[in-house]
Amino acid sequence: MLRRPPYGPEVLARIAALLLLSACGPATPDDVLDEVWSLVRTHFFDPALNGVDWDAARRRARAQAGEAALDAAIDGMLAELGASHTKRFTRDDVAYHVLLELFWDALEPEQRARVGGTGPPPLPGIGILTEEAEVGGERGSFVCTLLAGSPAEAAGLRVGDRLIAVEGEPFRPVASFRERVGRWVPLSVQRSADPASVEVVQVRPEAVTARAQFLRALRSSGKVLRRESKALAYVQMVSYAGEELHEALRGKLLHGPLAESDGLVLDLRGGFGGANPEYLELFRRDLPALVFRARDGEERAPVASWTKPVVLLVDEGTTSGKEIFAHGFRRLGLGKIVGTRSAGAVLGARLFVLSDGSVLYLAVQDVHVDGERLEGRGVEPDVLVPWSRPFSGGADPQLEAALATLARL
Repeated sequence: MLRRPPYGPEVLARIAALLLLSACGPATPDDVLDEVWSLVRTHFFDPALNGVDWDAARRRARAQAGEAALDAAIDGMLAELGASHTKRFTRDDVAYHVLLELFWDALEPEQRARVGGTGPPPLPGIGILTEEAEVGGERGSFVCTLLAGSPAEAAGLRVGDRLIAVEGEPFRPVASFRERVGRWVPLSVQRSADPASVEVVQVRPEAVTARAQFLRALRSSGKVLRRESKALAYVQMVSYAGEELHEALRGKLLHGPLAESDGLVLDLRGGFGGANPEYLELFRRDLPALVFRARDGEERAPVASWTKPVVLLVDEGTTSGKEIFAHGFRRLGLGKIVGTRSAGAVLGARLFVLSDGSVLYLAVQDVHVDGERLEGRGVEPDVLVPWSRPFSGGADPQLEAALATLARL
């Protein structure tokens, strides 16, 4: 008599997949490229693949792919789709760690097993986000976002600094710090376009979760700046993905030291998206005012929202849910928006862990906001302030414009 197996067919299929993966050995570049190609064909939000001849795209990528060129080949193939939220990341990318943490609970067990460990890996680094830019005919890595409360801030790094080397090795955003966590290391930094402006600073890398870094930045960034006799609060939201970050912002504004400020600049530039549209309730001025009176006559009037003037800061690095937030902020008439046009990266995405442990971030849903499609369009600011960060020496003309706008309000 045959007995029913103790596991269902779905679990058995997952076990078989893991056994097959281990039996076949490490994935080759062609394996990974084909895996990405297949996932896109099956799950991409547009069944017509935005008009791209996907078979031809794979042929072009295969001609380029090799051990050294795999990343570039896959990047080029995905770029042909012309869609946001569609990119492959490896363990040497900051986004790899951020996305794994964000999507961990939604991943299938076999996908988690490819990453290893019992949870998403911590992010080794010093609390910066970087951008690649060419200045004076030379390409380099520049600090574009400096997280408040980070080792980088403690070391005196500034937005606009060019990062050259760590212990004499060329700078890489994650790999430079992975084996140096917890010890002081020299970081070579170029402060201005003058090659003689190179300095060496000591930094101490850490390995903590991305969310912990974002929470620390939110809690550390809140400060009060005085402009035109006004006390103006400033808060940096490097990521707005998750209720925990929103509740931290709420507490900071309604019950913390910023509550007595005359206005607020909320910085949504760069970093990562998130932001549920419901978070806009924090800035509504038309919510009912409640007063609770106890039997003994004691009254309590809880503060439900920030009712003072607000200015949003956005730029080309403001993406996804932050853009939806900015769109709703304008539609509700909550305040002015300062900076540059947001990224226009508003598609619904899913994360896949590939056979080599890298991840594919893939747009699987189109998104319309109030009947409009923000993908490829973004949100235009009310006050346009262009800004090139490389070698800006820590100056922030967009923030200064936002503070001036807020002071006038």
